[in-house]
Amino acid sequence: MWVPLLAPHPPFMVEDPFSLHDRDSMPKPYLPKKTGGKPEFMNELRKGMAGRIYP
Repeated sequence: MWVPLLAPHPPFMVEDPFSLHDRDSMPKPYLPKKTGGKPEFMNELRKGMAGRIYP
């Protein structure tokens, strides 16, 4: 049994098929300007999540 005390995840590497596309050449994600009357906290969550999902 392996118990990681210093790092929560083992240092895995991504295989080559996933590095075929250059991140800088990919289009930016679509983020809608208007949310359709949602509360303001939804906009803040969307902004924060987009930064994590699409670096």
